Amino acid sequence: MPRIPVSAAAALFMVSAAIAGPVERPTAYDEMIARQAKVHGVPEALVHRTAMRESRYNPRLVHNHCFGLMQIKYATARGMGYRGEARGLLDPQVNLTYAVPYLANAYMLADGNEDRATALYRGGYYYLAKRRNMQGLLRTASSPAPVPQPAPPQAPEPPGNPLVGLVSFLSGPAEAAAAAPSWPTQARE
Repeated sequence: MPRIPVSAAAALFMVSAAIAGPVERPTAYDEMIARQAKVHGVPEALVHRTAMRESRYNPRLVHNHCFGLMQIKYATARGMGYRGEARGLLDPQVNLTYAVPYLANAYMLADGNEDRATALYRGGYYYLAKRRNMQGLLRTASSPAPVPQPAPPQAPEPPGNPLVGLVSFLSGPAEAAAAAPSWPTQARE
């Protein structure tokens, strides 16, 4: 059997990829992706990136025991709470419902690093979660939406010009604003 050198195989692959052209992102899944991304606190762009990388937005793709748009394994989907048959994961809505929480866990364990989250999504994160003692924080499809962190308290405003208060007290608020000098007062000559 003739052997093809690695460089020739790589060149052949690159030519076939160039002929195929870029894949445009279908808008049919935008609303579903936006909803699941919001519920699980993961950037929409990361979900789109994962769907493109895993299946090129092909919801009917089955490869190496991985199913659908996000190429989630049946056992992984069951771990996220799925109770249907494996072929049910070919429905994009069902697939996103169980794959996005898994991606959200990878994103959390990657400390918000999207590249690391992608690697954890593909390779699994169980042992990392176990090592960090974070198994209790992992999401499932039925997890409630994450609560946003409250904004830090703002610094109090500096006190106003004390002369405005005195003039206001003596003459009334409208005249005080016009009559009071700006703070600090003009420099002495």
